[in-house]
Amino acid sequence: MSGRYPTSSARRRSERYLGALHGGGVRDIPGEFDRIVVKNMQQKDRLLIESSVIALPGCRDRTGSPLLFINFMDGNSKQLSVKRVNAPSYEELTSVISYLSQIPGENVRKLGFTIVIDGRKAIIKHVRGALRACQQALYRQIRFVLVIQPEKFLDQQKLNFELIKEAYQFKCTLISLHKLSRFVDVAQLPDVLGGTLHYDPYSWILLRQKLENYVKRANSWIENNKRLDSAIHTTSNQSALEEDSFNSSELLKAGNDLFDELTQNSGMRAVKKSVNVDWDSAAQNVDLLMKQIKNIQKRIEVMEHREERNASLKVLEDHTEGVHNLVNWILNAGERWLLTLHEIGESYDDAKQLLKEHNELEGKSIDLEEQSRELIAVGHDLQREFPKHTVALQQNIDSVQQLVRAFCTRVVRQKKVALRSVNFYRMLADFSRKTNLLLESLCTNVKAIDIATTEKERNEMESKVDEMEKIYHDMIISGISFIDELCIYESNSVGRPITRDYSAGIVHIREILEESRGRRRRCQNLADVRRLKIHQLLQLYTCEEDGQQAVLWIEELYETLVNGYDETLYDFKQLYLMQENRIKLEKTARSTYKYGKQLCQVVLVLRRSLRMEVQPGLKLNQKLESIWGKFCFALNEKETKLGIIGTFHSTIQKVSERLDELVLRLDGEAFEKRLEETSLQSFTDEKRSIANDIHELKQISDILIQELNNKISRSRSNTEISWVRALNEIQRKFDEIKRKQNKLEKIRKIKNIAI
Repeated sequence: MSGRYPTSSARRRSERYLGALHGGGVRDIPGEFDRIVVKNMQQKDRLLIESSVIALPGCRDRTGSPLLFINFMDGNSKQLSVKRVNAPSYEELTSVISYLSQIPGENVRKLGFTIVIDGRKAIIKHVRGALRACQQALYRQIRFVLVIQPEKFLDQQKLNFELIKEAYQFKCTLISLHKLSRFVDVAQLPDVLGGTLHYDPYSWILLRQKLENYVKRANSWIENNKRLDSAIHTTSNQSALEEDSFNSSELLKAGNDLFDELTQNSGMRAVKKSVNVDWDSAAQNVDLLMKQIKNIQKRIEVMEHREERNASLKVLEDHTEGVHNLVNWILNAGERWLLTLHEIGESYDDAKQLLKEHNELEGKSIDLEEQSRELIAVGHDLQREFPKHTVALQQNIDSVQQLVRAFCTRVVRQKKVALRSVNFYRMLADFSRKTNLLLESLCTNVKAIDIATTEKERNEMESKVDEMEKIYHDMIISGISFIDELCIYESNSVGRPITRDYSAGIVHIREILEESRGRRRRCQNLADVRRLKIHQLLQLYTCEEDGQQAVLWIEELYETLVNGYDETLYDFKQLYLMQENRIKLEKTARSTYKYGKQLCQVVLVLRRSLRMEVQPGLKLNQKLESIWGKFCFALNEKETKLGIIGTFHSTIQKVSERLDELVLRLDGEAFEKRLEETSLQSFTDEKRSIANDIHELKQISDILIQELNNKISRSRSNTEISWVRALNEIQRKFDEIKRKQNKLEKIRKIKNIAI
C-alpha cells in the first residue's frame, strides 16, 4: 500500500507520525533532540572582526583555554587611537566579546578565556575600555588577561599603574612580547604577535555565517516538526510541513558540505598552521543536527508503515460505509425525489420549472457517478491489499455499479420527458402566436388597389399559412411521439416495475392537440374566404386592365383607319387590297369591342359581388362606347370615300375603254370600211353616251380634287406626294379622254364633209 493508496499521502503520514512522536517515545534517548543554539553575528560585530580589532581564531593556550586577541593596530601597524572616530566604543567591544564568547564549546568555556591585549602602541583608555568590556561580557569566564606592555618604560609604568588602580575582578598580567610564549605556544599565536598561526578574518566570517545559517535552518526544520502536533490542522503549518519535508534532503546535503568544510578548517589535515579547534566543535554540532534530521526521517518511515496499515483498515471500513450510504440514498431519498418529478406540467412555465428540478437531480446523479467511480477504484485497490475480502468487495462494487447505472438511466430518461414537455409547449406557444397573427390578418380587409398589391397580399397570406401549417405538423408529430413515450414501461433501480401515472398528462396533451386542430380549421376557413376574395380582386383588376388595353387597341385601330390609308387612297391599282385591309381592320375592331364589352360586364359583376363602387366600371364602359362610336363614324366615312373612289375608278376605266375602242374603230385603214358599215346615228348616240359619262366623271373628279386639296391643305406630311401623284393621274386620264373626244369630233366632221 505504500505510495499507492490515496488517503496515506506523505503529508498526512508525517502529521500522524509526528503527533504520535511528540506524544511519546521521542525522548527515549537523552539529549538526542537538544536544541543547538548559535548566536547570529551582528553587522557591527562583523566590522570589528573584519578589521582584526578582535579575533577568536580558535587556538588554545598551554592549559587548553581559548584565546581571545584584542589589537588596536590597523593593517599598517598604526594605532586606531590616532583617529578617535575609528576607535571601538565600550558597547561595541562588549557586544562583539559577548558574541565571540559563545563560539567555543561548553566544556572549553568552563576553563575560562585567556585574553591577549596588544598594548604596545595602544592608548591607555582604549586598554581600560577593553578590560571593562571583557569584565562586562565574560565576567567569571576569564581565566587571566595578558597585556603586552609598551616598549617605553614610562608607558609601561602608566599602564601598570592603571591596572593596579582599576582592581579588576580577574587576574591581569603585564607581559613582554617575547615572554608570551611561556603561556601560549608559538603555533597558537598570530603572526602580528610573532607566532605562526595563519588567520584570515574574511574567510573566518564567511565560514561562520554559513554555519549560523545552516544551524538556523536545521533548528527551524526540527522545531516545525516538533510543533506539528499542536497546530497540525492549520493550513500554514501543513504547507510549512510540506516545504520542510521537501527541504530535509537539501538540509542533509548542505550539512555534509558544511561538515567537510569545517573539518578541513579545523586542522585535521596535515596543514597545522591554520588549526582552529572551534571549527571542530562546530562540525560536531553540524553532525549532531544531521543525525537529528536523519533520526526524525527514520522514525517517520518506521511509523509510516504502521499508519498505512491502520489507514488501510480504516479505509476498508469507510469504503463499506460509503457503499452502504450510497445504496441507501438511491433506494430511499433518490427514489422519492425521482418519483415526485413524473409530471409533464400544464404550461410552458411549469415545464421549465420541472426541467430545472430535473437538472438539479441530474447534477446529483453526476455526483453519484463520481462517488461510485471513487468507491469502485478504492474497492479494486482494497482487493489487492486485502485478498481475503475480495468477494465481499466485489459484491459491493457490483451492487454500486448496477444501482447507479439504473438510477442515472432513469434520471436521464425522465429529464428527456421534461425536455420533450418544454419543447412541446414551446411549439404550442409558437403555434398560438402564429395563428393569432394569421387570424388577425385574415379578419382585416384586403388593402389592394392594383394587381401588384393584390399579389403581395396573396403571397403574404400564403406565407403565413405555410408557416402555420409547418408549425402545426411539427407540433402534432411531437405531441404524438410524446404520448407514445409516456406510455413506455419502466422499472425502478432494483428492476421492479413502476406504475407511472401519466394519464392526466396524456389527456391534457390530447386536448391541446384537438384545440390546435380547431384553430387550424378556423384559420383554413378564413384563409379560403380571403383567398377567394383575393382571386376575385385579381380577376377584377385584370379585367379592368384588359378593358383599358381594349380601349387602347380600338384607339390604335382608329388612328390606323384615319391615317393609315392616305398614301394609297387614290392608287387605283391597290384599291382592291385597301378594301380587303379595311374589312380585316373592321373585323379586328369589332371583335376587340365585343371583348371589351364583355370585360366591362365582368367588372361590373365583380364590383357588385365585392361590394365595391361600380363607378370605375361605368367609366370604363363609357370610354369604350365613346371610342367605338368614333371608330364607327370614321369607318363609315372611309367606306363612303372608298365607294366614291371605286365609282370614279370604274367610270374612268369604262370611259377609257370606250374611248380606246372608238379610237381603234376610227383609226387605220379600216376607217372607211367601218364608216360604211356604221351609220352616223350610232356615232352620235355613242358620242352622247360618252359625253354623259365624261360629265359624270367630271363631277366625281371635282369632288375628289376638292377632297384632295383639303387633305393637302390640312397636312403637309409625307403623304403629300401620294396625293399629288393621284391628282396628276386623274388629270392625265381626263385629258386623255378629252383628247380622244376631240379626235372623235374631228373624225366625225371629216366624215360629214365627205358626205
